[in-house]
Amino acid sequence: MTVPDPPLTPAVLALAPALNRLFVAHLRHDPSCPSWFDADHLIAPPGPIADLVTMALRLSGYGEGSAAMPDARRSDPAAIHVGADDVLSDAVTCALAGRMMAARFNRPGCTVVDHGTWVFATTNELDSITADRALALGSEFELDRLTLVCADATHRPSRSLDEPHRRLVEAGWQVLHLTAGITDDDLDAALVVASGDKRRPTAILVDARRPTAAMARPTSASTGRSVLLDGRSIRADNPARRFERQRWEREVIRLRRTCLVGDEFAAMVRGAVPRTWSPLERQLLTRALGVTAREEVRPPTFR
Repeated sequence: MTVPDPPLTPAVLALAPALNRLFVAHLRHDPSCPSWFDADHLIAPPGPIADLVTMALRLSGYGEGSAAMPDARRSDPAAIHVGADDVLSDAVTCALAGRMMAARFNRPGCTVVDHGTWVFATTNELDSITADRALALGSEFELDRLTLVCADATHRPSRSLDEPHRRLVEAGWQVLHLTAGITDDDLDAALVVASGDKRRPTAILVDARRPTAAMARPTSASTGRSVLLDGRSIRADNPARRFERQRWEREVIRLRRTCLVGDEFAAMVRGAVPRTWSPLERQLLTRALGVTAREEVRPPTFR
């Protein structure tokens, strides 16, 4: 498989190692089941970062045939939003929809909604009209499963990340700052902290002027396996990921057997928005999760 090289801008070079570690060890996804409802959401703006995410998807096994059916093509996951015009607003929408679904469907000892939302962007996205409001909403709703990984795109001389750092802290976000000499262990630690339960969203600021130790080198190893960084395969079709999805499917079945809410969730997974959802919930789900409401499903009527 031929994978086009993304433009190696400083921002791409800075974000590539973090994206690689995310796909290798932290992103909740399964190429063998692109439609997995509880997969993590990943959002990227149009341009070189979107190209980098697309390359990571192809190298992970999406959009290609399996060994059993080489002629069949796997679709890209519905939870990956590449080329979003307003990444911060979309990310907050996805994270808020996940929080609403978790409050509605999760039960003690039975978790069926537990996905996170990851955003890869540059400081340009922080300058949009809706950015400040989106940052404030993320903190106000305590969207702790929302993580922004951001690199400086302006290449300003010194202290280029001080202003984004100040804005994020004032908005109530947890901020981690990655500088030169970052190793895979450091990246792993930052991503683990970001996905932890701390009752606020997290921003990881990456210094684009001093790229991290691992540099983007799209290539193909002698074994024919696709790699992204430093010769490490980023394919995610490993038993651990499959078992995680299978465990989730068993949780859905158990939820259906224990309460009526399980039937409602099963209907939503099939693509029908349940009658019990309000118009606002229907709008959020349709926009953020790609759930298509059937014509016979109507919003509830309140008397």
